[in-house]
Amino acid sequence: MIGALALVVVALVASWGVNAYFNDTEGTTANKVTAGTLDLQLDDADDLTTALFVVDPVYPGYTSNGTGVKMVLTNIGNISGVLTMAVSDPVGAPGVETEPEEDVSTNDDTNGNLQDVLMVNFMAGSTTIYEGLLSEYTTTWSASLVATTGTTTVTMYVWVPTAVGNEIQGDSLTFDITFTLHQDADGNGVIDG
Repeated sequence: MIGALALVVVALVASWGVNAYFNDTEGTTANKVTAGTLDLQLDDADDLTTALFVVDPVYPGYTSNGTGVKMVLTNIGNISGVLTMAVSDPVGAPGVETEPEEDVSTNDDTNGNLQDVLMVNFMAGSTTIYEGLLSEYTTTWSASLVATTGTTTVTMYVWVPTAVGNEIQGDSLTFDITFTLHQDADGNGVIDG
């Protein structure tokens, strides 16, 4: 039995030499995967500490058409994104009441009246994003910004109807604008994930 087993082992060893094939081994080292970036800049800056949309003074019949306030938004990251814009927290304030305003205002006017009449037109390039009362902005707007070169300009135009009277004298309206760049992994111009 041991002799038969030894004969099988010798046959196997001999067959290895007979059945040899060519081979060659190559490899790579330090392979790497790097995540892409989305990086939105507003007027060539990351964290703006000053308001860009400031219009002062406004009055009945005021219009900023042709001289709107502009903000340039750029995707300096290396993947494409979808840009969205939201307006939030419109807060009216009465400011200092002048004698003409006192003649037409009620004593409980704690928020002023400007938020009730200030009209706005937000444009992205030549496309209207929203037109109407600033305090009623609820539009969902988005635009594609391609990687490293995607830029769009958002312009705000404001006007006050001529029918508005002394009730807005000295009033102010503050608001926040938030731009968000979302991933557009499949390049379809729609927010992914």
